[in-house]
Amino acid sequence: MKLLFISRAYPPVVGGLEKHNQALLAALRAIIPVQSILNRKGKKALPFFLPLAMFKVLFCFQESDVILLGDGLLGVLGWFIKLFRPNTPVICIIHGLDITYGNPVYQFFWIRFFLPNMDRLIAVSQATSEAAILKGLPASKLTVIPNGVHQVEMQPFRDRQKLDLLLGVDTENKVILFTLGRLVKRKGVNWFIRNVMTKIQDQCIYIVAGDGPEKAIIDKSIQEHGLENSVFCCGFTTEELKTLLFANADMFIQPNIKVAGDMEGFGIAVLEANAHGLAVLGSNLEGLRDSITENQNGWLLEPENAAAYIQKISELLKDPSELQRVGNKAKRFCHQHFSWEQIANQYFASIANLAAPKQNNKTNSL
Repeated sequence: MKLLFISRAYPPVVGGLEKHNQALLAALRAIIPVQSILNRKGKKALPFFLPLAMFKVLFCFQESDVILLGDGLLGVLGWFIKLFRPNTPVICIIHGLDITYGNPVYQFFWIRFFLPNMDRLIAVSQATSEAAILKGLPASKLTVIPNGVHQVEMQPFRDRQKLDLLLGVDTENKVILFTLGRLVKRKGVNWFIRNVMTKIQDQCIYIVAGDGPEKAIIDKSIQEHGLENSVFCCGFTTEELKTLLFANADMFIQPNIKVAGDMEGFGIAVLEANAHGLAVLGSNLEGLRDSITENQNGWLLEPENAAAYIQKISELLKDPSELQRVGNKAKRFCHQHFSWEQIANQYFASIANLAAPKQNNKTNSL
């Protein structure tokens, strides 16, 4: 079986979609031969990448049994592929925002014409699948395969002295809460700071790693509430710094809130935290329901319920050894259910199912 994978978002550009596509390609190549067409130049190169990818599909990769598209924006490319190669199965991965994106032109063409023409749509969460169905995409073409995460075999060394130097405060006898991700409103970081950290600042230090349009608002909230010694917004984070923060954190926080026209397709940062031995407190919302399993790798709390967050954090603070125990349990659960080997096998089964008729036709023609 010959698979062609096409991604319009790929490293060295930094981002969650880029990271997902790189990991998925590597995991699939461990199972089957995969050719690829990759955009490594970011969004600015899209006007050139799409016609170039189409040319390569038609003239350089004509023997592909199945074509896998990395996200819903490439549905336009999939639609053109089906025009010229109607017998080649095309699968498109959808992540959430590529379904809910509010631009009316996008909603008209992608949701009504391009994506419905795919042979299969792989949603990264049940929430993404449900959002697609609500938009009118055919349920018969949808299947759910979650995101995966690289497992951390050797736990990084815990170095609170180094963390103290970084933050400029003494973290001894403090519980470190950690959030990692793009700072947009739906992540709920600003809500958490204003409604939860103001009540637990004597016991906890909250570290936020990431950048985005909410950063200025978050910085302002920290100042307004006098939280400069208990909440730290680090901005863009290198891999070295991210490793240090994961190693020294006690609990991961994913306090998403509901935002119209936006959604959390899955919550890959949750799995990264689990892989580093951290349990997660997250909002019972959208794709987080797929990434967090109650009492296994974390807990789901009612969105924007500050009392619920404060109560659960307070319960866990009573026994520091409990944090380590639940963190180890979360790591095992993550390894069992979300390793890239597991996820790639699910993709292979879906791909092979679509490829079978075409391969049978090849065999019969011989």
